Amino acid sequence: MRYLASPENPQELSADRDRINEISSAPPCKSSSKAPQTKPNPNTLGVSIDSIPPTTIMGVTTKDGFLSPDPEKGPMTKKALGVESAIPASGRSSITLNCQDRAGFGSETEGDGEVIAATLKVSLRERLRHFTFAWYTLTMSTGGISLLLALLPHRFPGLTTIGTIIFILSLTLQTLITLLLCLRFILFPSSIYPALTQSPEAMFVGTFFLSLAATLSNISIYGIPQCGAWLPVALRVCFWIYLAVTFLVSILQYDRLFRNKSHLSASSMTPAWILPIFPVMLAGTLAGFFSPSQPAGHALAILAAGAAAQGLGMLVSVFFYGTYLTRLMAHGLPDLRPGMFIAVGPPSFTAAALVSMGGDIPRVLSATSTEAVPVVAALELSQPELLGEAFRLVCLGSAVFLWGLSFWFCALSLAGLYGMPDAKFHLSWWSFVFPNVGFTIATLRIGEAAGSDGVEWLGIVMAAILTVVWMGVGGLTVKAVGRREIAWPGRDEDVPHH
Repeated sequence: MRYLASPENPQELSADRDRINEISSAPPCKSSSKAPQTKPNPNTLGVSIDSIPPTTIMGVTTKDGFLSPDPEKGPMTKKALGVESAIPASGRSSITLNCQDRAGFGSETEGDGEVIAATLKVSLRERLRHFTFAWYTLTMSTGGISLLLALLPHRFPGLTTIGTIIFILSLTLQTLITLLLCLRFILFPSSIYPALTQSPEAMFVGTFFLSLAATLSNISIYGIPQCGAWLPVALRVCFWIYLAVTFLVSILQYDRLFRNKSHLSASSMTPAWILPIFPVMLAGTLAGFFSPSQPAGHALAILAAGAAAQGLGMLVSVFFYGTYLTRLMAHGLPDLRPGMFIAVGPPSFTAAALVSMGGDIPRVLSATSTEAVPVVAALELSQPELLGEAFRLVCLGSAVFLWGLSFWFCALSLAGLYGMPDAKFHLSWWSFVFPNVGFTIATLRIGEAAGSDGVEWLGIVMAAILTVVWMGVGGLTVKAVGRREIAWPGRDEDVPHH
């Protein structure tokens, strides 16, 4: 049996069984029922170490009713330990002792010594230490829902207002999370380097840029109709900055991960390994949203850069898919099954980007003389409109091709939820939402481009289901914070075992 000593050292002290026996053999508090005074069995003194939170002190009670987490220190009172609450750790309830008045907590026994687990108080400051980049999964999913509502066909009155409200909520949450992360790094500067370089939290740094991409996409849809000509220019500048920064960050992140001495093993591979390249890939998605509002010359440059970025992200993801499927075949499904949905994202967003970018190519190639495109003039195209339509059809066909891969990964991830060994809430549960936002947008885009009402209605149904899932995961997030399941020592992405 091992004792958990403190939040900073969650697996400290392998207790000497003889010492445990000496303490636990002391007479327990008086009870209304007589318990047989037999020698304690060390094997029945506690529960599995895996079921005890890292912020728990385990120990046995003495004849004075005090908690003894460390036999060498002797009895310690509840107040001295900073204990907030205590729960039975033996898992047995044959006799309940009345120790409330003397020790401040209850305990249980079977006559073989009392074993209790006491939860330590953790301050808000300490909880902030474990506020990680993974919280941006909340804002990128919320921004994705508002984006999805803006793209729905067969609209009803008020839908745009609902989408705008959710977009404002996303902006508010993104600002709050950014401020809390900055506060974390100010209070705990030693956590900056591990957060940016060590797995698993380092994998989630890209979620900040994914949230930013969702925000920029929403601005282009909700903002351009309400603002003047300055906004398309601002978005154009933001596109090039976003592309340059995310490309550089992806290089630095993967280089750091490759050089890390504690290398990740193929047996632990999850689709989260794709996250560092994901933000670059969404430059193609941004290109599809921004190009219709740009002059033809600028639009063509944005579309070309977006296609290159989308291709980069998709191909790197394909390389990782080989390792991922090998891991599934050789080592089985991961414990955190919701993260499997991340694999749905790359082909989904690529399909959506191809359709939206391809839809604007005919306009760009058939530009009038007042907004002539140099590349069109250089190629001396006799029928640029026909070439534009050919591009559009190729993009649509490629999108359908990738949609099938997205559907397969989505079905595989759904099947993997059955028998999920770790059903505790983690921030990775937001993977239920954001990757499937891309899948739903791709469905809507394909339905619109192909003129298929059936496909469009399929996308509407998917959007409705996804909105319900978003609300459900949001409720679970609030509940998990209150129940200390996240933003708590040992339970977030800043620990290696997560």
